[in-house]
Amino acid sequence: MQVELLQQNDDGPSVLHEMYPAGTGKTGIHHMAIIVDNLDVAIAEFAKAGYPEAARMSSEAMQITAVFIDTRSAYGHFIELYEAKPAITMLYDLVANSAKDFDGSDPVRPLKL
Repeated sequence: MQVELLQQNDDGPSVLHEMYPAGTGKTGIHHMAIIVDNLDVAIAEFAKAGYPEAARMSSEAMQITAVFIDTRSAYGHFIELYEAKPAITMLYDLVANSAKDFDGSDPVRPLKL
């Protein structure tokens, strides 16, 4: 399991502040990520079930698109979807490998990309 900690350093609108408004002090699980075979099909399936797309971020350089689905009413958090593109799988492998033999003594370690 990978845990990602998020902090927005301004009061601007965002998918993070949509769930945890600036200045409220509220925190918690924001999203769970799922790697899907086909992003468009997964988005359509969530929409058909009543869960709309809330935000979309793309990187042409990395050839990836991440989509947040608003599943707060069912799960209490968003679902983040993306396809298993090389940039994503490489990142997940890098994180997993950096956690091997972790003994808790150095919890903040930069990723070496």
